[in-house]
Parts: sequence; C-alpha cells; structure tokens
Amino acid sequence: MKASLQLRFSQHLALTPQLQQSIRLLQLSTLELNQEIEQLLIDNPLLERTDHALDRMVQLDAQGAITNLTPSGIVAPEDLFAHGGDASHFPDGPEASPELRPGARSDLGHDLAPGAGTTNSSDEGAAQTPNALDNPVDLGLDWGADRRARDDDDEDRERPQGAGSQTSLEAHLLQQLRASRAGPRDAALVEILIGELDSNGWLTTPVETLFADLLERLQTLRGPLLGAVAAAPGPTLSGTAGSGGRHGTADGTGDGDGTDNEIAARQQRADCAALLALTMRFAPPAWAPRNALQLDALVGELLGERPAQTSAGALELEELQTALSLLRSFDPAGVGAGDLAQCLSLQLQRLPRRQWPSVDGWEAACTIVDKHLPLLAARDWPRIKKALGLKDGVEDDTTLRDAQALIRSLQPIPSASFEREDAAYVVPDVVVRRHRNDWIATLNPDVMPRLRVNDLYARILRRSKGASGLATQLQEARWLVKNVQQRFDTILRVAQAIVERQRGFFTHGEVAMRPLVLREIAEVLGLHESTVSRVTTQKYMLTPTGTFELKYFFGSHVATDTGGAASSTAIRALIKQLIAAEDPHQPLSDSRLADLLGEQGIVVARRTVAKYRESLRIPAVAQRKAL
Repeated sequence: MKASLQLRFSQHLALTPQLQQSIRLLQLSTLELNQEIEQLLIDNPLLERTDHALDRMVQLDAQGAITNLTPSGIVAPEDLFAHGGDASHFPDGPEASPELRPGARSDLGHDLAPGAGTTNSSDEGAAQTPNALDNPVDLGLDWGADRRARDDDDEDRERPQGAGSQTSLEAHLLQQLRASRAGPRDAALVEILIGELDSNGWLTTPVETLFADLLERLQTLRGPLLGAVAAAPGPTLSGTAGSGGRHGTADGTGDGDGTDNEIAARQQRADCAALLALTMRFAPPAWAPRNALQLDALVGELLGERPAQTSAGALELEELQTALSLLRSFDPAGVGAGDLAQCLSLQLQRLPRRQWPSVDGWEAACTIVDKHLPLLAARDWPRIKKALGLKDGVEDDTTLRDAQALIRSLQPIPSASFEREDAAYVVPDVVVRRHRNDWIATLNPDVMPRLRVNDLYARILRRSKGASGLATQLQEARWLVKNVQQRFDTILRVAQAIVERQRGFFTHGEVAMRPLVLREIAEVLGLHESTVSRVTTQKYMLTPTGTFELKYFFGSHVATDTGGAASSTAIRALIKQLIAAEDPHQPLSDSRLADLLGEQGIVVARRTVAKYRESLRIPAVAQRKAL
C-alpha cells in the first residue's frame, strides 16, 4: 500500500434551495399550496399576502337566494358556459381581458410576454419570466391574478354563512324515545340499544350478547365496590365515589400525592361512580342508594342474586327484547334490524297498504326478501319464479315486476338521510373556454395567491445593505414569489398543450379523446417527463362538460384495423353508449360488444371489454337483463 494524492474533475447536479422549492411547489395541490404559503407567511415577516380567502365567495341571503360575493369584472365559473362555452359573449371575455392582450401589464410592473397570462394554439415557445432578483423593490415584490376592482372601504361586507347543523340518527331516535310513553327502565334499555347501532342504523350484535355484556359490565364495576365495602362496612358514596355532583364525580379526580394507593383510590372512585350512574338508569329515583352497601344491594337485585326489595327487580332478557321491538317501531323504518333482509322486511311490514302495487306483488316481495334475496341480487328470474311458484305468463310476470319495483323503492340503509358526508368540492386550476373557433386555457384567478415582499422592509434593507440580518429572509421571499409565478406559468403551458391535442374531446366529448402520453407533452414544451407528471397530478381543469384532473386526458391506446390507435377513454365512452342503447330484455354480452367495436374499426378482445365495463361499474349481462 502506498499513499498517493490524486486530483479529479467531475460534474454532478446540485439542487439549489430555490430549485428544490420550485419542484416542491409544482407537485402540491391548490389546498396544499395555500397551506404551504400560510406557513411561510408565519415564518417570514418580509412576505405578505394581499388577497383574502373570503373575498371571493358566496352567501345565502334571508330569502334563500345565493348572492355572489365575487367583485365585479369576473365571470363566475358556473356562468362560463352559459352561452355554449363561447367566451366572446361575456363583457370580460378574451377581448377585454388584460391577460389576452399583447403588451398588457401584470402586477409585476412589466409587460407580459406572449403566453405569460394565457396561451392559445398560435403561441410558440414558453413565457419569458423576468428576473425578479434584478431589482429588489420594483420587480418580484407583487404577483398575483387579482386584477379586479375592490371596494376597500366596505369593511362591513357580509361573510358567507356556515352550513346548517344536521340532526344525527342517534339524536333523532332519542327525541322519539323522550316523546314515547316508555318507563325509565325501558327507556334506559332502548338508549343502550341506540348506542349499539352501527353506521347503517343496524343492530348487528345479537340481543343475547348485549344482555350478557350488560350483566358482565355490572359485575365488573361491582368489584371495586365490594372492596370498598370490605374495607369499611358502611362507607358513604361521597367517600367511595368521590365528592361533587349528585352522588360524586365520575372522573375520579381528587386530592392526593400521586402514590400507588392514591391512584388506586381514584380508579375505585371512578368505577363506583360509573356503577352508580349505570344502576340508577334501571331504578326509580326514590330508591337512590345512599352508601356503598345500598348500592351493592341494588346491583345484586339487578343481577338477580338477591330478592327484590325495590321496584327495580332483576334484569331479564325479555325486557331487552321488548326494548328492541320499541326501537324498531321508531322512524326511520328498518332501524335496529340485524341485517339487510330484516331491514327490508321491517319496511315492508310497515308499508301502508295504499302503497302496495298489488296484494300478490307485496306478498311476493316479502317472500323474496325473507328467503330469496341473493337470487334477486343476481337477477336470476327463472329460479325466483320457480321458488315463488310462478309461471311464464303475463299475470305472473306482472306480479314479479311489482315485487321488484316495491323492493327497489325501499331504503337498505336507514341512516342514509342522517349520516350524510360533506361533499368534497374541487376548485379548478385552469378554465377552458371557446373563443371563436379555438379553445383557450386560462388560469383560474381564485386559486392564485397574491403575494408580495413588504416594500418597507425591502427599502430599509436596501439602504442598510443587508446589515440588519434579514437579507436571507428577503431572498427567500423573492424566491417564493418567483417560484409561485413559475408554477402557474408551467401549469398553464401544460394545460394549453393538452387542449391543443384534445380538441376533439372539447368539441365532441369523450368519444373523440385521442391517445396521449406524458412524453409527448414533455417533448413539445421542452420539459422533463417527471415535471409534466407533477403538473398533471391533483391539478384540475374546468371544461364545458365538467371538471377533470389533468391526468384524465392521458391514457393508453388500442390499435385499430387501419393501423391507427384509439384512446382507452374513447373506448369506454363507446361501450357506455352501446350499453345505454341496448334492449333491456336482450342486453349485449361482452363478446357482442367486442364485435360491435370491431365493426367500428377498433380491435379489442372480449376480456378487455369486460375490464373496461367493470371500470365503468356496469354490471354483467345477466344482471342487466330485465323481466
């Protein structure tokens, strides 16, 4: 071994902090971008945001009408296509929009290059963004898309109202329980059953199991009470269950030094308090125990270990079954059922006779729900007819159709009208409009944050030449302003490139979608394929036919008999159209669908058709066949 010294030259890619931030911002969604900006606003005092999140929203007035809080000069997204998608009908269309006029001035204080605000099919090349670091004050200090007139003097502008509160299924059932004539003991048992309902409103746990669990809980909570009775034959509940409230606190809090004995004493007080609260739900208030011995005696009566000396008596399984019957009589119909079949059966039993299509139809529906529900799900009509004793005739077919219609009118999930989830709304990043004979992509101004560097701090730092120690934060603020602008410029370029290659989709719909891959867009714009992938992830485009993620416009291709290629999205649309137009009595099989696609020049296998059909959530041919 010999020690030596060598000199080598090599090149490697080093990501600067500015480039790392640009990549990170590019892959964020609109919501994540705003969260990132809010955090940076907290960390960097030189950065400020001049727009307000609530200034461009809607509110519900006293008459129930929706009032748009968007300042004048901007068309709401739902009004973009009121005239067939032609933006020339709007006063703020492309002719009046400063983004579409060459030489228009942006908030940066410089002329916009072609494509900086928007691009169309005739634009060539990428937008040239000026260097915001050349001038710390005049350039790069203010960027955004809020070019609308604001009424800064209107401080009393109304804010949108929040969503109204919605009654839950549990609250709805408890309200009916309080309005019923059930006694305290039955009401307590019904309340226990309500707490055991699942998210569908079903009671999937057997009543016998619930009854055993109730007795076991009483026995478990009784253990600490027996220990307290053995230690002191006549302890009061105030010393056993803690002080405070009617009979003591239920949380077991108290004074102590935190030793093991004190912790055990706190747990004992908590268990006794829980036991007291549970037992008093089944005993009248006149028999409220005053000490641990009386509470233990009451628990013994509920468990059936002691003769009844109060009006409580031992808990019986029949009581819980009676409580379940009371619960199943509440609204909505089918609540408290053990499974789907029982839920539908309960609804059929409570259905008024005037709503029956026919007596035979109602009886057939009850039989199908009780015994042949899997056959109905499989639409196995011959076996259902055989099980019901029906024959191939007009009258029997009418009976079966009435039974099917009656079952379809039922609600399989009783809690559906109560446990509704909040709708997740998507805010588009890009809006596509028709301008004359062309389609133009523009950025949605409502998702573009208006950022700037504090001018006062910038001037102070310029005079002090960075001596105050905030020069680093000033540079980071400029980077953020520039990177946010570059993010939206890249999104716009990619969106316009997609629009140019998918003109058929915007004109004719999904059937005209053409195959497109990320590499094709990357080569046209001079970007890396990974950059295009980041741009198209969680970024959305508003079109006349709906809002779509940018990745939606990319898809695989299938060869045609002419040597061309068809998009998988277009094939799905064709399959959907063919199935929608089929005869419900003779639905099209996957093989027949493949043959029909072959007649249109699209060579596709039967298993491929089955895969596309399943992705559209369309059932198989046997389940689509009608009576």
